Formats: sequence, C-alpha cells, structure tokens
Amino acid sequence: MKNYFIKLYTLLFLLFWISYSIKAATYTVTNLNDGGAGSLRQAIADANGNAANAPHTIDMTGITGVINLNSQIDISTGMTILGSGRDNLRVRRSTETGIIFDIIIAQAVSVNFKHLTMSHATTSVHLDISPTVVNSPSVLIDDCIVEENGGNTAAIYWNLYWNLGTLNASSLVITNSILRNNRNTYQLGGALYMRTRNNSNFSYRIENCIIERNEDRFFGGAFYIFCKKGVINNCVFKYNKVQGPSSGPARGGAIRMTGDGIHTINNSTFTQNSTTNVGIGTIAISSGVDLTLNHCTIYDNTAGKGGAIINQTTVPVKINHCIILGNTATADDSENLFGAFSSDNGHNVLGITTGGTLTGTTTGNVTNAIPTDVINTTLQTIGGNPLEVFTLTPTSVAKDLCVDAILSTDQLGVARDNRPDAGAYESPNPEINLQGNSNDIVSGTTSTSLTNDTDFGAILECGTNTISKTYTIQNTGTADLTVNTITITGVDATDFTLSGLPTFPSTIAAGANQTFTVTFDPSATGNRTATITIANNDSNENPYTFAINGNGTADNIDPLIPTLTNVTAQCSVASIPAPTTTDNCSGTITG
Repeated sequence: MKNYFIKLYTLLFLLFWISYSIKAATYTVTNLNDGGAGSLRQAIADANGNAANAPHTIDMTGITGVINLNSQIDISTGMTILGSGRDNLRVRRSTETGIIFDIIIAQAVSVNFKHLTMSHATTSVHLDISPTVVNSPSVLIDDCIVEENGGNTAAIYWNLYWNLGTLNASSLVITNSILRNNRNTYQLGGALYMRTRNNSNFSYRIENCIIERNEDRFFGGAFYIFCKKGVINNCVFKYNKVQGPSSGPARGGAIRMTGDGIHTINNSTFTQNSTTNVGIGTIAISSGVDLTLNHCTIYDNTAGKGGAIINQTTVPVKINHCIILGNTATADDSENLFGAFSSDNGHNVLGITTGGTLTGTTTGNVTNAIPTDVINTTLQTIGGNPLEVFTLTPTSVAKDLCVDAILSTDQLGVARDNRPDAGAYESPNPEINLQGNSNDIVSGTTSTSLTNDTDFGAILECGTNTISKTYTIQNTGTADLTVNTITITGVDATDFTLSGLPTFPSTIAAGANQTFTVTFDPSATGNRTATITIANNDSNENPYTFAINGNGTADNIDPLIPTLTNVTAQCSVASIPAPTTTDNCSGTITG
C-alpha cells in the first residue's frame, strides 16, 4: 500500500509538471542563424506551435549582431520578442525586400517588440486583417529602431480597412522608438500606414518617438492615418518629405490624416518637413478629421499651401498653447495655416495667419510673431534627452503666456508650472514655496495660523521673553531661485526681528531650500501684526508676502510675598539678611 501511494504521488507530480511546462514559455535565441536550433525563426515557430498557452517570450537578450532573414517570419500567436538593445541587435532582410515580421493572428492577443532594430526590408512589421475576422491583435513597439526600409508599402503596415464588421478593442502603440530613413515608393506613409475604416474599437498611441527623414510618394511623408481615434505625444517630426508628382498635389510632408476620426497631438515638434511639386501641408487634414493640437511647436516647414497645417474639412482644427510660425508656402501666402481653425484655450504664438480662419477663444493669442524673437531656431537636446526641442529666447512672448496647464509636463517630461509656456518646451523656471512648521504658507495670505507658525501665540510683553519661528524657502522649480531681500513691514514691524539671513542676493538651486528665523518680542500688550516680504525672481510670486502676528500679554500676577528670616542674634550682628521676591516682569527684587 505504501508503494502504491508513492507511485500515485509521483504520477500526480509528473502530471502537474507537464501541465505547468506547456503553459506560457520562454524560447531562447542563442545564435544569429536564419534557421535551425537556437535561431529566431525556430523560436517563433515553436511559440506559434504552442498557441494554446500563449503569450510567450522570445528571448534574444543574450545575443548581439545582425540576423539576416531570407524570408519573412510569420507570427500567429501572442508573444513578446525581446532584443538585447536596439543598438546591439538588428533583424533585417538579406535581399532588402519583403516583410520581416508578418502578424497573421485573428485573435485578441498582444504582440510586443522590444529593444531591437528592424531594417532593410519593404515592411518591418506587417498586419493585414481579412474581411471576415472579428478579432484583431494589439501590437506594441517599444524602444526599437525601424529604419532603412523601402518599397511599395510603409515600414510599419497596419490594415484593418477591408474588415466591415465590429472588431474587438485593439491598439497599435509605438513608444520610445526611432522611425527613420524609410521610403515608400508607392503611397500612403513612408514610416507608418494605419487604416481601420469604421472600426471604432481600434486606437493608436505614438509616444516619445523620433520620426525623421522618411519619404512617401503621395500621402504622408512619415504617417498615413485613416483611423477613428488616436493620440501622438512628445514626438519630433523632422526632415520627412512627400515627393509628389507634378500632375497633382502631394499631401502631408509629415502626416496625412483622413476619415472622420478624432485625433490629438500633444507636446510635439515639427520642423524641416516638406512637400514638393506644390504639395500641401506639413500636417494635411481631410474628410471630417477632428484634430486637436496642444502645446506643439511647428517651425520651418515647407509646402505649396498651408506650410504648417492645411485643413480641407469643415471641422476646425483646434490649436491650444501652440507656437506655429516661420513656415513657408510656395504657392500662395498661407505660410502657416490654411482652412478653418479654432481654439478652446487660446494663448497661441502665431506667425502670419493669412489663409487660415481662427475662431473660438482668441484670448492671449499673439499673431505676426517673428521666429527669432520667440524661439532659438536651432534644435537642441536638453539633459541628455534625445527628443530635440526649440528653446525660448530670454524675452520670448511664449514664456508664461498660458494661464492654465492643459498638459502637466512638456515634450521632455518636465513639469509645467502654473503659468505654462506656449509650445512643446517649458523653459526652466524657479518656483518659490514657503513653509513654517513643515506646512505651506500661501503667498499673499493675510490670515495667520498656529499650524504653519505664522501665529506666534502669546507671550508677556515685558522682560526678556521672546518666541522664535524658523521658516523654509523652497525652490520647487527647475531653475535657480534668486532671493534678493527679506523684510518685515507693518504697524508692529519692530516687534519682530530677522536672523539667520543669507548674503543677498542669495541663490537657491532647483530642489534646494534655505531657512531664516523671526523672533517675536512684543513692546506692548494686545495683537501685534506685521508682514514678511521676500523679493525673488519667481515669475508670478514676486514678491512673496505673508502675514504674521503674536499677542503681547500683561503681567497681572502679583509678586510672591517673601518669608522673612527670624533674626535672633545680638546687636553685634554684622548684617541682617535682606528679603527677596520674584516678579514675572522685573525678575528678582531684593529689599
């Protein structure tokens, strides 16, 4: 019987191990070969064969170099393909034509590409869903480079157009990646083609990407977008081009959008994009597209009409907190805008607006701005972030132009302050904050509180009694805070004394702080009030002021009656002890 249970337990363990082992698995790539054991092709084939237990991981983190493929690799189940770094590992077609990864999934699963370069093909990532499919995969491309692809389709091709049904909620997400030097010799996007017809459950997100030097023959030097909804965040579009034919206009040096979708572009920079042969628009809109741009900078782009944006729909393009200037129209005078535009929040810095009609909120808008007065016209990298920006000139009208923050951070992920700059870049600004007793003191407040030590409490107005409070000046901004003076004014200012002051002007680095002390020594009874003023270089809290108060109280306590010492000595005693007492104001009294 004992042996029976041992065998039973062993069998159950083996069944459990086998069941566990065939679930989601990691397939490790150990060489750069185009087939056979340890190859990328074999690893993906093994993962495809285990679809019931997907998603799987294709682990290429242990290899570096170039994998040359003689034919495409089909992906038919959910998986994550992990490279060893986009600068370390490249997957390409040996003939420089055809597809690298063809996603042939009709399931609601995810396919992820991370940390590798895909290049030298016609299309690096390809998906084309048939009309009868009701489920579509979601795809993520993160920390990758997609480059040097060329042929008759875009480098990344996503087509759900022919599907007439309602698909599941799926997405295409491209983050922290570079799409460059891709060329479509036919039409519809040099780097990216997305077409989903009426499938409202699909969305896209392109974020923290550099999109440069891509080219298309007709529509969208970088992107061709025909989708219901999506967003582009924190991206740089530069040197993209549509090489249109002489017989008709090319559209969208950087982006071509059509269909009736809702799209948003946030915190993005467009420069040196172009259309040739009287092409139209760096961003070209048609067919009912609803587009909003927030905190974008569009400068030095060229098109036949609408050097920055051309809107060929009746739905106004919404622009909020943007810088759009210094672009060129070669066919007319619509160098920046062409068509209908509106604004929900205003506060845009615009160049010449001939050709564009702007409605809605125009509060804070600056027009006919000269580029060199507004921005430093050379792209710059800041703090090692690869996403280049146009910084603002010292006296730029774009600085602190906006009264509210539509977006909490800028293109580089830096926090915007409570008076944000227009455009994609937020200039470094100091931000003063004051605390007492580790609690904030709001600038301009006229009330006091024991909680933040602006109320000193009560103390006798006589004698040497004092109360001291220490305050902390914080710089919560991104640039040096300069404190020029700290003063006390008001009816009872002489009852409060400053100490622990720095040498003025004093500099507080971003993220640092500085303290000073105020001592209360009332000269009379009752409520004693004053105001502290801190002169500084904060953009909207200079000077920083707050009220302080304390209460001087009278001494209404009688002195202690001393106990006299009995003197029993003879008259020859040298001296008689003098009685003493203590008073709250006068101290020790002898007499």
